Amino acid sequence: MNKLEEKKYELTDETKCLNGHILHRIRALKTFCFDKVKEGDLGGWIEDEENLSQCGNSWVAGEAIVYESARVSEDAWIGCTAHAYGEAQVFGNAKVCGDARVTGRAFVYDSARVYDNAVINCNATICDSAQVHDRAIVSHHAYVSGYACISGYTEILHNASVSGLASVTEYAKIIHSAFVSGFAHISGHATISGNAVVDGHSQVTGEAVITKRAHVTSHAVISDHAKIFGYAIISGTAHILDYVEVSGDARVMGDARVFWNEKIVTGVRTDHMPPVPYVE
Repeated sequence: MNKLEEKKYELTDETKCLNGHILHRIRALKTFCFDKVKEGDLGGWIEDEENLSQCGNSWVAGEAIVYESARVSEDAWIGCTAHAYGEAQVFGNAKVCGDARVTGRAFVYDSARVYDNAVINCNATICDSAQVHDRAIVSHHAYVSGYACISGYTEILHNASVSGLASVTEYAKIIHSAFVSGFAHISGHATISGNAVVDGHSQVTGEAVITKRAHVTSHAVISDHAKIFGYAIISGTAHILDYVEVSGDARVMGDARVFWNEKIVTGVRTDHMPPVPYVE
């Protein structure tokens, strides 16, 4: 078997220039990937053969582009008008499509899916069966795994982690080593930061802020402009809303409801005990 016969694709003479890089359209030299790619099919664009493995079922399809030191390998696919560049690595059974961008030293692997206008860069990792789509950004060593779903205009940044079956959507931000897992749902303009943990079946929405090692778990709901920080723990079916602040070593649990502008810095709240409003 000669060297040409061992290859699954070749670079064609059809070229174009992108940011000073000469890209070549590829052509399949054999049928592979369960007949999804047939001999003679034209694929997308790569700079050289280092960008796409000659082994496995990996492929660059449509008008997708892979260049610089980026690489697609194993059974991974990149298609539509997606781009992979820098030192990005797409492998396993991962799929990148739509107009997504994978760049920097980002990793997308296992059965992860990145699509629409999502951006993965700066040492971020998307793995397992996680999905990132819409206009979400995952960057700066952030880690998305499990069956997590990142969508909307969300940002997952700076060593933050989203795993399990957690979902982050709309304009939410998970940043600065925050950890979201379980079945947690983060939405609205909520921000989780500073080593805070949100897990269980909890929900954080509105413009709520969870930060500074606070923990929201079980079926707790944090909404509106509420802020949870310090070492505070919110659990059970507790609901924190309005402009409430819970901090220090405070615990709010059970079916507690805390609202208006109450501030709790210590002790335990376990039931529905609204503060008496001041009346002049």
